[in-house]
Amino acid sequence: MSIQTFTETQTDVSQFASIHNARVRRYFRRNNQDQSEIAKQRAFLQSRLTIDPLKDSKIDCVFKCLWFDLQIANAFENVGKFYGMPIRQFQSEVAFKPQLCFTFREREINKQDLPLRTYKLEKQISFRLNDQNIPKTNQQLKLLAQKIKTKFWTANKAYNYTCGLISFRYKDDDNGYRLSIDMNTKASAAKLIDLLLDIQNVKYLESNLRSTKFTKPTVPERELILQNRVTKPIRGRTGKLYLYRVEYKHSGIVDKILIDQMGNISI
Repeated sequence: MSIQTFTETQTDVSQFASIHNARVRRYFRRNNQDQSEIAKQRAFLQSRLTIDPLKDSKIDCVFKCLWFDLQIANAFENVGKFYGMPIRQFQSEVAFKPQLCFTFREREINKQDLPLRTYKLEKQISFRLNDQNIPKTNQQLKLLAQKIKTKFWTANKAYNYTCGLISFRYKDDDNGYRLSIDMNTKASAAKLIDLLLDIQNVKYLESNLRSTKFTKPTVPERELILQNRVTKPIRGRTGKLYLYRVEYKHSGIVDKILIDQMGNISI
């Protein structure tokens, strides 16, 4: 017996496909900052996950929905985001402050980080730029990128650190910093935080630093959300992370990559 298609309930399926395909297009929308290989991957996944209600069987539709949901879940699970201030400020009465966003990424998966994972660990650190440091021209933005590269690339080698089991929090509200970084030693955390602060010529104060050591769970934690038992990502993933990308985020314009993974200034 052949597999039935959705053509018998075309109206319902067209509505379903329209909603699903809109989500797919939005998630894989083209980004002018993408490298050619990433752009190809976006286009490939968008094509494979788009539902054709006239051709796809019921199994095909369910499979594409599940595949898409897993794609989103993996994206959120694989990236640990630590923001100095919110990337987006939704209160209409609060003026948005431009942000610098640093992405650190493993080059090789840490095989000692159990349970085993198949993805490369990523962490992000971001903070707002104070009024006097907001670039007004592309040339000023390029000078900012050069200043960052001088601090975070030495002899064409990207800055790196080991992600550990001590959570260090640095709070300096006067200058707009609330940073959180997981490392193994206070000295390594202080070094990275000092480099970040120095971009805006802000002085590091040890009195602003707090730390909490946590134990990595052996079994993933589960949480009850809307009567569904959900498995949470394992906290405490460890690995050696290298500076992978530095971005400039400003409301109203496309995010700009200042420095790419090779240390090239992209402005």
